[in-house]
Amino acid sequence: MFDRLFHLFFPNRCIFCNAVIGAKGHCCDSCQELLPYAVGDRVCPRCGSDPCRCGQKLPAYDRAVSPFYYDLGAKNAILQLKFHGRKSYAKGLAAEMYKKLLLEGALPEQAVITAVPMLRKDEYARGYNQAELLAKHLSKLAKIPYQKLLIKQRGTKKQHELGFLERRKNLKNAFSLTEEGRRYLLEHSCDVILCDDVLTTGATLDECARVIREAFDPKECRKIIGCTAATTCRNSRIVIE
Repeated sequence: MFDRLFHLFFPNRCIFCNAVIGAKGHCCDSCQELLPYAVGDRVCPRCGSDPCRCGQKLPAYDRAVSPFYYDLGAKNAILQLKFHGRKSYAKGLAAEMYKKLLLEGALPEQAVITAVPMLRKDEYARGYNQAELLAKHLSKLAKIPYQKLLIKQRGTKKQHELGFLERRKNLKNAFSLTEEGRRYLLEHSCDVILCDDVLTTGATLDECARVIREAFDPKECRKIIGCTAATTCRNSRIVIE
C-alpha cells in the first residue's frame, strides 16, 4: 500500500524522456527502441571515440566503453543529471554502463572503480559530482569497490570551447592522486575502471589515466578502462565535457 501511494505522489519517470513509467525500471518502451546505442565498428574500442583518435595520440587508458552516443534521450538524461539536479538518473545510466561493460567483456576480475573529480568549489556549487554518482552506482551493480583516487587541484577552461590539442594542454597537471588513492593502488594489484559522464575527445580520461598509471608498478600488467554514459560522434553539434 505504501509503495502504491508513494508512486502515486512521486511517480517513477523514464530518465530519457521524463515520461511516467512503472515503479521499476528506468526506461519507457518507446525510448528503448529509439535510444542512440553506441554499437558496431564506428566507435574505436581503444580510445572510445567516433571517429578513432588513436592516430593523434594513443590514450593512457587501455580501452573505453560507452553504452550511448551523446544524442536524443541519452543526452537528455545526462543533461538532467548534470545540470537539473536529477541525481536519481545516475542509477539508470550506471545500469546501462554496467550492461555495456558486461557485453564488451570489459569487467576485470580484480578492479577498483573511481571517478573523474571536480574542482572542490565547482562540486560544492552543484551539490554533487555526477561522475562520482555514476561510479558509486556502478560499484554496487558490479560488486566492485569504489575508491576516490583523484582530486582536481586547479581550475581549467571549459573543455567544449577548446580544440583537440588545447584540451590536452588545458588539463595538464590538473589532477593528482589523493594520499589514500596512492596507498590503495600500492596495496592492491588491481585494474581501474575510470568513470565520467561524457567522452568527447578522451582528453579528460587520458589525463586522469596518466596520473593513475604513475602509481602502478611497471612490472605489473594493469589496465585502466574508461567507462562513460555516452560518447560523442562526428555528427554531434553540441559537446559538453
